[in-house]
Amino acid sequence: GGGIGPYLHAFRRRWPVVIFLGLLTASVCAVAAWFLVVPRYSATALIRVSAANQAVLFESSGDARNFEVYKSTQLEYLRSRFVLVSALRRPEVARLASIQDEPDPVQWVSDRLSVRYPGNAELMQVSFTGEKGDEAAALVNAIVDAYMEEVVDVEQNERRNRLGELDQLYVEKE
Repeated sequence: GGGIGPYLHAFRRRWPVVIFLGLLTASVCAVAAWFLVVPRYSATALIRVSAANQAVLFESSGDARNFEVYKSTQLEYLRSRFVLVSALRRPEVARLASIQDEPDPVQWVSDRLSVRYPGNAELMQVSFTGEKGDEAAALVNAIVDAYMEEVVDVEQNERRNRLGELDQLYVEKE
């Protein structure tokens, strides 16, 4: 006959051996997991990408399609090589051990960098995953700062210059 009865009877006779082998196997697996699993740390920053663009002279009709294109453009700017190179040139990032060990640090950062818009919002989420938490945070901060300097500040300066030109033309025509 079948059933679980014969197994219970065998366990009653050999329970010390079964428990010993179970504990031995569990401890070997725990030690292997302790040494083989590398902890991963993730640092995240949020950047607001406004849907309403400030007009210099005339109000423009902003539709959803234009905003989606704008968001995609900003995402690609942040992931671009010139922003990443600018971030890696910063002294606090250049002296990180992870950066110095890599033959191509820009590609290494690009592979571990995640940029997305969660929930189709005006927030761009920039995340970096690495083996050391302080290095991940330093890299995210440097990338966001480089993006703000290389892309956002340049766009704002262009708008200011255009507004200055329009003011000058207005004064001349007046």
